[in-house]
Amino acid sequence: MIVKEIDLFKGIDPEVMEEIANICSEEEYTKDTVLFEKGEEAASLYILEQGALNLVINRERGLDRVHTQ
Repeated sequence: MIVKEIDLFKGIDPEVMEEIANICSEEEYTKDTVLFEKGEEAASLYILEQGALNLVINRERGLDRVHTQ
């Protein structure tokens, strides 16, 4: 599982790491899928394994788009 390869999780006790890995799932999303919106309570942690995403912030003056690869 990819979480075992991420620096954020390095040094975690192997038993705890196994628990984290067991509650993770791999998902695939199509282009233009909205994962969450500003103000929503967090229900997940998203780890991008491959591909690209757009972060779009809706502000009063318009949309700010930050493209991430």
